[in-house]
Amino acid sequence: MVKELSRGWTPEKAEHLANLDRDLSKARQSGRLKSKDLMSHYFYFNRKEDAEAVGNKLRDRGFLIEIRPGDYNKSWLALAKGALPVTRNEMEELRDDMERLAALYRGEYDGWEASVDILQKAEPPKTVN
Repeated sequence: MVKELSRGWTPEKAEHLANLDRDLSKARQSGRLKSKDLMSHYFYFNRKEDAEAVGNKLRDRGFLIEIRPGDYNKSWLALAKGALPVTRNEMEELRDDMERLAALYRGEYDGWEASVDILQKAEPPKTVN
């Protein structure tokens, strides 16, 4: 236990990780997504209640959600993981939607990330004439 505490373990972190693992396992078993096809979206809020509200809305839309203290415990992070959109227009619409959702709950959408492999797979190769 002392070893885990020295690594930053808390009951809250353990619960969030267990929930995320459970959600990922269910999603993989159902065939909805593969872990390599996930992209991450970062939201920051001053209040945990706002982070949880956004997390619940995104969970209802099929995202995997983790809520945890943000940097220096001065904010709350809502980390949403979901499938990469197929087209550039879908990505732009998703980003706009995420920004509106964050603003609605007095938070900030800090962008997204995905692995290079996913991004290369998602965009068709460019041809040179």
